[in-house]
Amino acid sequence: MAYVQQTQSKEAPEIMVQPLHQGSKSLRKQILEPRFSREKSKAVTSPTDNLMSPCTAKLQAHKKKYYTKGKPVVTSLKQTLLEARDDN
Repeated sequence: MAYVQQTQSKEAPEIMVQPLHQGSKSLRKQILEPRFSREKSKAVTSPTDNLMSPCTAKLQAHKKKYYTKGKPVVTSLKQTLLEARDDN
């Protein structure tokens, strides 16, 4: 108990805490802007984008054949409702 009273009676030395330096946002934006503009302009490509395994080539050919044979999907709700009304 005596120790607690001694520490309370002594004044703790003041510690100066400085806030972290936060530069202006415009300065950071100016620094990072060229990097972002370069990244937006170049497309992400892989050296293997044009290479295709035989299995992938077969799958792509089958998918292309399948989708070119199919009927186009009706996307208009209005057209679908008109067709349903005509059928009745």
